[in-house]
Amino acid sequence: MAIKSMICGISGTGKSRSLKEFATENIPVAVVNPVNKPLPFRHNFEMLNGETDSNKIIEFMTNTKAKIIVVDDFQYILSIPFMKRIKETGWDKYNDFASNYYNIIATADKLPDDVTVYFMTHTETLDDGTEAVKLIGKMLREKICIEGLFTIVLKTMVNNGEYYFLTQNNGRDTTKSPEDMFPAYAIENNLKYVDDKIRNYYKIGDFKSDTEIEKED
Repeated sequence: MAIKSMICGISGTGKSRSLKEFATENIPVAVVNPVNKPLPFRHNFEMLNGETDSNKIIEFMTNTKAKIIVVDDFQYILSIPFMKRIKETGWDKYNDFASNYYNIIATADKLPDDVTVYFMTHTETLDDGTEAVKLIGKMLREKICIEGLFTIVLKTMVNNGEYYFLTQNNGRDTTKSPEDMFPAYAIENNLKYVDDKIRNYYKIGDFKSDTEIEKED
């Protein structure tokens, strides 16, 4: 079973940009890019571009040799199929959207133990003021708490031109991580660093030693 994490935040707050260190260090990464949007840096990542078909995404995730998989702009797995079927009446289409979305997440549980999977998604503010994963329709919100499927949910934050990941809940969002995994409430916006911390914490794959991790902190 792979370790899956979710990275949440509004557009332009550094979700995709956080992959840059992987490219700098030439680390193999497989990226699902539903909207065929160029990443904001040069890279040699394995890409699945412009695809929202869940079966093709699952096939890509299952067959890649990369030990790090990123599903970028995950909310578009729902919204693009929704727009394509917007003139359809009835609720069957929402069942399809929910099933496809959930099945992609569940695929991570079938991947090898030394794989990490990151789902990057926009957030929305609910009627009660809580900031949560952006979804379509009521089924995924009412029937299952998406963030509840993850042990690690980080949120992006920008402050004075500096970009961060938040690691713990503020009482009005769904952010969370093991309390002793990260050294601070706000950490640098660097998914490579996050991946190193997760691999060290769970002792998976080719993980860094505690001494090496302390130097990164």
